[in-house]
Amino acid sequence: MSKETAHIIRDMPFAEYQARPGINSSSLGDIDPKRRDAGSPAKYHHNHVLGNAESFDSEALRFGRAFHSYVLTPKVFNEEYAIESEQLYQSILDKANAEQKAAKRKPSAKFSKSLGAWKDYKADIEAMGGELLPADSYHQIQTMASHKQIDVLKSPHMEFEISIFHEMMGMECKARLDAYDPSTNTIYDLKTISEWNPGGSIAQWAWHRQAAFYTDLAIESGLAKPGCKFAWIFCKKSPPYEALCHTCEPELLEEGRKYYRELLAKIHECRNSGEWPGPGMVYPYSLQKILNGE
Repeated sequence: MSKETAHIIRDMPFAEYQARPGINSSSLGDIDPKRRDAGSPAKYHHNHVLGNAESFDSEALRFGRAFHSYVLTPKVFNEEYAIESEQLYQSILDKANAEQKAAKRKPSAKFSKSLGAWKDYKADIEAMGGELLPADSYHQIQTMASHKQIDVLKSPHMEFEISIFHEMMGMECKARLDAYDPSTNTIYDLKTISEWNPGGSIAQWAWHRQAAFYTDLAIESGLAKPGCKFAWIFCKKSPPYEALCHTCEPELLEEGRKYYRELLAKIHECRNSGEWPGPGMVYPYSLQKILNGE
């Protein structure tokens, strides 16, 4: 696929991006034996060739989505999220009691999420594709987003949530960039972390591989210029809500480049042979070095 046939789409809904075909950083994780949750060709085949990948959600993922939306696309955040508050609870209670009185039943003394009016309100929000956000989570997001390290995203040149679809190594690939600043030729990736160990998180979850994959897709598709830089913005989810904007070192980016290309080559090999082997023995990196005599 040439640059002329690459697809660079801004403001694409995330659900539409997910539905489009292509190998992305997450699917590479399913064949990656080095990650914390080690993958294998068999796992990749099960999830992405046979189409058995299960959607997984958790409180941490929901919080991360809300934080990304608040920071990167505030207009979308205001459209998609309803913030729980005492005022909202009171309005729901008033509505419920009005219905109770009309039915000549005893009104409720206080708000409860077991109220039919609350369940109806929640169902209406979800039917419109929205989501309820607890007040404490909203205040936490506001506090995290106020850190000065995040101010780099306020550049007037910054573009957000860019979807890229392009071939690499003869295979359809895709990526969704959090932010790209064409004035500095830099990609930014927003990461929420539970403990302050950014370096450990990079190693555990192969974020340097993701960085190289995103960078090369951006350059080869024509979005970014050669020499494009990649920076993480790490944001801790607990007080004092530390944050750090860190540019990935060129050496680490090159290691990530070799890393993702090995995985793409493995997918290509398995497709051609029709064989998708299971995982082998995986040792911690320090033990692996000892076993290798390093």
